[in-house]
Amino acid sequence: DMVNLGPIGTIPNHYLFRHNKHPRFSSAHSQNLTDNIIFHDNIIHATQQKLLSRKKRKTYNASQFNFNDEYFKKQWYLYDDYNNVTGAWRQGVTGRGIVVTILDDGLEHTHPDIEANYEARASID
Repeated sequence: DMVNLGPIGTIPNHYLFRHNKHPRFSSAHSQNLTDNIIFHDNIIHATQQKLLSRKKRKTYNASQFNFNDEYFKKQWYLYDDYNNVTGAWRQGVTGRGIVVTILDDGLEHTHPDIEANYEARASID
């Protein structure tokens, strides 16, 4: 009941199989099917693909943090479930009075987002 769908890309000696009696999309792992393949004389290794589910990340409106940034909703890495920057902001942590030094030869210090806060004395090439 196994159908060889052919090689997997250009990877040598790797093939994709489908079992006709197992649903094409299933969240249930079928260990007995995998075992049947693994124990075949011509098979060195087999792994059954698992159907994974994706969870949409929460998005925030920049206005709740008292700033206007049209790109904020695209900066998912700032949200609670990743780096938790937004959680710190809700606690009132702003970074005011903190100096951060970035060691980066490619820093464009004349960029409008950086220029007003750029400190030349902290930049040594």
